[in-house]
Amino acid sequence: MKQNLIALAALGFVSGHTFALEAPQKVEPLAPLQAPESKPMAKPEVQAEAIPIEEKPDIAKKAVEKMPLVENQKAYIGLGLDTIPLAMADHLGLDANACALVRLIDPNGPAAAAGLQQNDILRSVDGTAVNSHQCLSEIMEKHQAGDQVKVTFLHRGKEQEK
Repeated sequence: MKQNLIALAALGFVSGHTFALEAPQKVEPLAPLQAPESKPMAKPEVQAEAIPIEEKPDIAKKAVEKMPLVENQKAYIGLGLDTIPLAMADHLGLDANACALVRLIDPNGPAAAAGLQQNDILRSVDGTAVNSHQCLSEIMEKHQAGDQVKVTFLHRGKEQEK
């Protein structure tokens, strides 16, 4: 038995640990990388004249007015949802499968305009319980841009409907 342990120790295996039996070799540092030589960029053949904003401020406005309206645009509510933590749902007396936590909100979106804020709890949209971002997406697919939807949510523990 003693000879077996000595043999194992010589191989570097003793009680599950690995040991180096020879000194590491000296490693030379790598040479620093050198960037390839860069060539100057060719000048463009066509140059456009910039129009100062002060001179023509209504160009963008006229361009937008001429854009055609797109039919059947997707509805957008401006929310990013996550499942509600079970401890939070339990504390608030909510069914975790019937609500979702607002994680992200577009400050310029319809949800923000309705008063929803980050960390609010979304209960339902148009009377349908929302428990995930996927669920919200499925509800919103049934609507078009500009449609009004009824949203029920908890803000600071108080239920609101907008």
